[in-house]
Amino acid sequence: MNDLKKRILECLQNNEQPDEIEEMIQEYEAECPMDFDLYRMKAACRLLSGNAEEAYGISKEMLKKNPYNFEANLIARNVCCAKEQWIEAIHYESVLDMLSGLYPELQHGESCMDILQENMMEQGQKMIQAGDKAGIVRWKNEVAELKRNIHSIWGLFDEAYLGDASNLVGKIYTDAFGNEKYNAVYNYVDWNNVIRTDDSVYEFFGNYITTKLECREAVKGRRFVLGEEAEYLLPVLSKEPVPFRLHVPDGKEFVCMNKKAEHFEYYRLPPTTEVEAERDIYFGNPIALKSDPGKKRLVLNIFVDGISQKVLEEERLAEIMPETYRFFEKGVQCTNAYSAAEWTLPSLAAYWTGVSSVNHMLILKQITKQLPENITTLAEYFKEQGYETAKIDGDWRSILPYGYGRGIDRTIYQHQYTGMRVEQVIPDVLDHMELMRETNQFIWMCVGDLHNIADGFSGNASVQGKLPLECRIIEDAGLTSVKQAYSESKRTAYIAQMKHVDSYLGILYRYIEANYKDDEIVISLFGDHGQGYLVGKDEHFLSSGRSKVGMMFRGGDVQNGVCEELVSTCDYIPILCRLAGIPLKDEGIEGRLPVFFGGDGKREYVITESIHEGDPYRAAIVSEEDAFYFTAEGVVGYDGRFTLGNYTCTLLDKTGTECHDTDRIGYYFDILMKHVGRLVIY
Repeated sequence: MNDLKKRILECLQNNEQPDEIEEMIQEYEAECPMDFDLYRMKAACRLLSGNAEEAYGISKEMLKKNPYNFEANLIARNVCCAKEQWIEAIHYESVLDMLSGLYPELQHGESCMDILQENMMEQGQKMIQAGDKAGIVRWKNEVAELKRNIHSIWGLFDEAYLGDASNLVGKIYTDAFGNEKYNAVYNYVDWNNVIRTDDSVYEFFGNYITTKLECREAVKGRRFVLGEEAEYLLPVLSKEPVPFRLHVPDGKEFVCMNKKAEHFEYYRLPPTTEVEAERDIYFGNPIALKSDPGKKRLVLNIFVDGISQKVLEEERLAEIMPETYRFFEKGVQCTNAYSAAEWTLPSLAAYWTGVSSVNHMLILKQITKQLPENITTLAEYFKEQGYETAKIDGDWRSILPYGYGRGIDRTIYQHQYTGMRVEQVIPDVLDHMELMRETNQFIWMCVGDLHNIADGFSGNASVQGKLPLECRIIEDAGLTSVKQAYSESKRTAYIAQMKHVDSYLGILYRYIEANYKDDEIVISLFGDHGQGYLVGKDEHFLSSGRSKVGMMFRGGDVQNGVCEELVSTCDYIPILCRLAGIPLKDEGIEGRLPVFFGGDGKREYVITESIHEGDPYRAAIVSEEDAFYFTAEGVVGYDGRFTLGNYTCTLLDKTGTECHDTDRIGYYFDILMKHVGRLVIY
């Protein structure tokens, strides 16, 4: 640790003169301006000098930069205690308790949760006694927000979505914004689950193997009146047999009742229809059956987990995915697209936010952090433009607790290994497209079947039957796909699986071509990372086998052809919004529009990085001329931070020959430090 930094921390701990500490902080900042610890030093110094309001502002900025950091949450708790903001202090205390439970080396003394809760209750009681109605309302809202942020049904780091679905069905998930999603059963037939008119007792028997979830906003009540603008689809759900009357405008009356409990059933109704139920039922948001001719009728995002551009180039797309080649031959293929990260959680977050791992910080598998609140997500762009939005997939790294319900009207989810393989997800997508075909619709879907190879699954019988015996031997299936060593047999199986996936995607492509014109659609297909078993032992961890991904588009008014520009997965939002005619907001994202799609200038480089707890920090910077690879000596800690130590840098030219140009190496090193500097421990 820097001697000056050490001295500052000692002075803060001993409560010495804040003016002198402030001078030392300024001196240290001039020396190490990127050090994240500057935030906590400044906040602690402001608090020491009695300026709690400034300390509060610094602590909030600190937590935006690194929400996992223990010291950041500790100083935020202390600041809130000084301001007597007990409810917010409880939130930070809960994070401290959670972190110290996960990482025993992080200790902040005895938990003061009980004291904070007592102070919170006393504060509320004082407001009641004083008759402060506005204060009481504000206090209750803050308590409700605290419960949302800490006690959602999914849990802070609880993997309930992988287990028994019966503990989710019938419950409401509330996100950090207060948006509620009802967890219903999707299209599941079980005679034990059918509502019986002669038996009001209902019990749901199901588990994650047999149960697929449908999540959408819904309100409970006995009466609902539709608007006047169009015909509507009204989603209705009941927990038990509840008849309800539909009063339609021509004076007719219909008595209906859902056939199955805990399912949304969809009723096509004329405008101004009034619904009256005998007991409480749930009404989903009504869907106006109309479309805006100025918008795309269909925007479909086909996420193929783990599709590697390296393999598509080496084996030729037309040979291994002929259906995909035929469909996107009338569109654009991006041949130099690079993932911002090396595994699904951080990579998908870059697609949905347009920022890299350093800025969205979804990097830990144990802790379920949400997408940044100050950035408009991909789905929100389209929801704000009036699209009916849906997310249909089984990827457990893009679920509601991570924030992927934002902007989504309808989520259909089941773990991809049990209910969302390609032969299952395609029919679900087609059924949704038919359901919403009279609207402008946005759909995100995921095909996760390519992961079967790395995860050690045998795959479909048709795939098994095509594999030579040497591809069936036992290998390192226990390792995560990112860390597996090069394997020719896995590469062969991977290609066979790609062909299998492509055959089912062909069904989807033909449906689109039969029902839509090219000027009515924007269709994209893309991946989140490559595969570890495609990277040779002498190649860098983040070489093209892991970092280069397939990405292609069809529709919009952009010329067809091949985009050879460097493209980052952070650029996906600018590209998709451009193709759909949606203006991009000025939110400072890292994504930019390539020149091929109408942008102002080409990217000079793309960055792929690995911020994985317990592993060295690694990064690759690829330009048109070079590939710069970096590996830190220090491993990534619980909060994403690491020490540089005796780091290594390797520079390759475009022929793959190593270069020793120190100026060029220094140039890329400076770029990387500006990018990741605040995660470096000084």
